[in-house]
Amino acid sequence: MIVVDTNVLVALADRRDTHHAECRDWLAGCDEPLIVPPTVLAEACYMIDKYLGAESEAKFLDSVGIGPSYRFQLAELVAADLRRKTLDPYLAGWRKRVVPALGHLPLRMITNGAVDRAVHGWIAEQCSRSTVKNSLAVLVRVMEQAVRDGVMDRNPARIIGWQRDYQRAEDELDDPRSLALPDWQALCDLAAALVARSADHFEGWGDVVIFAACDHFEGWGDVVIFAACTAARIGEVSGVRCADIDRNKWT
Repeated sequence: MIVVDTNVLVALADRRDTHHAECRDWLAGCDEPLIVPPTVLAEACYMIDKYLGAESEAKFLDSVGIGPSYRFQLAELVAADLRRKTLDPYLAGWRKRVVPALGHLPLRMITNGAVDRAVHGWIAEQCSRSTVKNSLAVLVRVMEQAVRDGVMDRNPARIIGWQRDYQRAEDELDDPRSLALPDWQALCDLAAALVARSADHFEGWGDVVIFAACDHFEGWGDVVIFAACTAARIGEVSGVRCADIDRNKWT
C-alpha cells in the first residue's frame, strides 16, 4: 500500500511537468494499492484545475474512488487519523457550511447541482479558498461512503471548476461594475433571450417594453427590464402594479 501525495498526482496529469515521465513509468510498474487521502484529493483537484483546466481535473477524478475499478483508492479516514489542526477545519466546514446548505435534503437528493449551488453560496459569502476546499473535502468523504454502502451510484460532491468561479467572484468584488450590462441593447437582448430558453418559446418573455410605461402587462420581458432599471428585487417586482407607479413624477 502506497499513499500518493499531491505532487505525484499533478506530475502524472501534467505532461509538461519535469517529473511526468518518471511518475508515469513508476505508475505503470506499480502493483501495490495506491491510496489518496481526501486532503490530498482536494489539493490535487485545485492544482490540476488551476494549471491544466476542468477537463484534466475531471479525467483525474475518474481515476479516484473506492473499489477495484479505480486506479487510486480514496482513503477512509476517521477522526483518529487526522491531526487536530486538520480535523478542526473539517468539522467547522461540516457544521457551518455543509449541514446548513445541504442538511435539509435526503441523501439521494444531494446532486452535483445541489453541491455546486452550495459551493457558489460559500463563495458569495466570501469564504476563503481553503475554507471551501476543507468543506468540500469532508463532504466528498461522506458521499464516498454513501456510494460504498450502495446508497448512491456516484459521488455528487465531485464537482469541478469551482476554483475558476472563485477567481471570477474575486474579480467581481474588486470591480463591481464588471457585473453591469454594457448598454441598453444588451438588456433588450437579455430579455429577448428568455423567449429562446423558455418552454414553447413563450413570446411573453420577449415583449421588451418598459413595464412602467404601459397601461397593461406586455410580457415577462417587461419585468426583466423593470427590475434592471429600478434595481428592484424579485419580491418587490412581484408586488408592483401599473397603478402603483406615477408616470408623471416617476415615483
